[in-house]
Amino acid sequence: MMRLIAAMALAAAAATAAHPTAVFTLDVKHPELVVDSQRSLQATFDEWSNRCNSVEGGAVFVLECPAVFQDLSKPTKPATVALFRDLDEVVYIAGCPIFEDKAESRDPKEHETQPEPELVSELERDCLEIEPGHTFSAEVESKRMKIVIRGKQLPMTVYKVIPPERKISSPYELRPSHVPVQHVGPETSTVYEPLKGPEPRWEPPAVARPLVQGREARRSLHDPGPAKTSLRSGVVHLSCSTGVRDIWLDGAFMGQAPLAVPLPAARHELRAVAKGRRPIRSEFRIDAGDTLRLDACKP
Repeated sequence: MMRLIAAMALAAAAATAAHPTAVFTLDVKHPELVVDSQRSLQATFDEWSNRCNSVEGGAVFVLECPAVFQDLSKPTKPATVALFRDLDEVVYIAGCPIFEDKAESRDPKEHETQPEPELVSELERDCLEIEPGHTFSAEVESKRMKIVIRGKQLPMTVYKVIPPERKISSPYELRPSHVPVQHVGPETSTVYEPLKGPEPRWEPPAVARPLVQGREARRSLHDPGPAKTSLRSGVVHLSCSTGVRDIWLDGAFMGQAPLAVPLPAARHELRAVAKGRRPIRSEFRIDAGDTLRLDACKP
């Protein structure tokens, strides 16, 4: 328990610790607020600053604040509210502190902490130097921002914090959960019995008899007969009386004798070749429908 309390205290301290960064000034307003003896000037400035908003003004954001109606019969005090953006694309609306000139103070401690007139004018001068387009080193806390100007820190009050708009391309930050995992509901204890009934019969479906038995092939598939063609041709049977020879017809190798070759009706050149012997050349003619038997090894 003590460890848990210590961890929570460290986490709270880390959350409220100052965050060093750099801020870029997007827009600034320098109004003149009327000093009213009936109301605190700081309260007037806080109310006015809380009504300021950040709106899109072209390429960057601009500061939109309510109009200030000046009463020339009453004294005014300069004020500054600025629109900043840090390195993490977080937008802040922050205002400079306003110190009221009091001749007397009810609280002695408050009188001791009241700044001198020279210091007040220096702080006002520093606030008036905050202009758009300037970058300052800064430390950001929950409701406070300290920017470095003129080599010193200028405290400012943070009125609004606008986080960056997340897009599809924005990286997702993984944050571990510290909540212990528990059961969502009661555990399932119901036991389901199998359904009772007749066992299913896994038999093949009945198939029509003609689809099971093979059909008798047509006779035309076994004996198609001679092909009908308009080509005039004959058949020559070639043999070799002197041994095995390679047969060439019209310059094309046909195989070894004996063999039968269908040829178109015309004159053909025959050549019988054996290894280590001279080739035997001859010519023959075959007519349409003829069947010739020739000895390719006779010249």
